[in-house]
Amino acid sequence: MPNTKIAINRRDNPRVSIKIPVNFFPAEDKKFPKKMEDWRESKKCGFTRDLSAGGMQLVADYHLAVGSVLEFKIYILDKVNVVTVYARVVWTNKNSAGLHFLLMKPAEMDALTSFLEKAS
Repeated sequence: MPNTKIAINRRDNPRVSIKIPVNFFPAEDKKFPKKMEDWRESKKCGFTRDLSAGGMQLVADYHLAVGSVLEFKIYILDKVNVVTVYARVVWTNKNSAGLHFLLMKPAEMDALTSFLEKAS
């Protein structure tokens, strides 16, 4: 019997290779900033390498800790301009991270799903 590796896709949602800008914040930074400058400094930017209704691969110049929860603003510019989602970091490497979506409003999930169907 030949020695072969079998890859199993454990994702419930197919990923679409697409580059979309995102802003993100640590979820615990929900306190109202005292100054607008404080808010600007806490905001981080990046872009998706791939995206699905269940998660995404993020490319950013910031180290993200595995297990941390972040709030993301994904700029899909479709039925809604921005989708807000909370996601957990499941893996990282030098300049990217894999994220699993935890919480999203149903209307925004519908908009994201529709957008991804058009993009694939």
